Amino acid sequence: DALPIFGPPSKPKGPVRFDEIKADSVIISWDAPEDDGGGEITCYSIEKRETSQTAWKMVCSSVARTTFKIPNLVKGTEYQFRVRAENRFGVSQPLNSPDVIAKHQFRPPGHRSEE
Repeated sequence: DALPIFGPPSKPKGPVRFDEIKADSVIISWDAPEDDGGGEITCYSIEKRETSQTAWKMVCSSVARTTFKIPNLVKGTEYQFRVRAENRFGVSQPLNSPDVIAKHQFRPPGHRSEE
């Protein structure tokens, strides 16, 4: 039997899902990595990037669950997000989301608008 190798987890399992998209926030979710690297996942970190820019900005580095609401988005701006898993040995490669535009979604008929 091979000795267990301890190290960072594999990247979170995709795809990144958009559970809610609004003009100023989105809720994303993802799945836990298939390989925890020999140490339980302690947290996830989420970064965001406007697709017109190259720089990533940390949104939250201590996300406990596999879902997170990302606030403070700019309406009409296209974003990409990435999620990393962490254990005590290190940080995984990032799982990148599809691009998404922050805007109010059309609600199905019968739902009152929240505006």
